[in-house]
Amino acid sequence: MSTTGLEYLVTISLLSWQRNIIQTFIYWQLLKLIYHAPLTAAYHRSVWVKIGRNANPLIDQYCPFFGTPVSAVQRWWLRCYNTLLLPFT
Repeated sequence: MSTTGLEYLVTISLLSWQRNIIQTFIYWQLLKLIYHAPLTAAYHRSVWVKIGRNANPLIDQYCPFFGTPVSAVQRWWLRCYNTLLLPFT
């Protein structure tokens, strides 16, 4: 859960005067890799299911205009990587 919390903190920091877009992008890419890694995928999926279970009703009720951007981010996030072919395997 700490990685997910840090992800939100980095994303919210984009709204401050200390914006660091590259750092945020790199961290999101790192989390995306971790999310799809076989060892941690089940844990990350369960965390995102919990977050979605709590956040989706609030988004639908209070700010339905966020539905389209949130679904676009979810599609980007859940895109599966092709199997990585490592040179030493």
